Amino acid sequence: GTFIHFDLEPRCIDTAEMEFLQEVTPYFLDYFD
Repeated sequence: GTFIHFDLEPRCIDTAEMEFLQEVTPYFLDYFD
């Protein structure tokens, strides 16, 4: 399946949230391989 999200309005991402997303991204990449 796919997950698609369209948001045409620019948003600011909190620094802590950005760090969290960068930390968990490799786990998702391993899952999709």
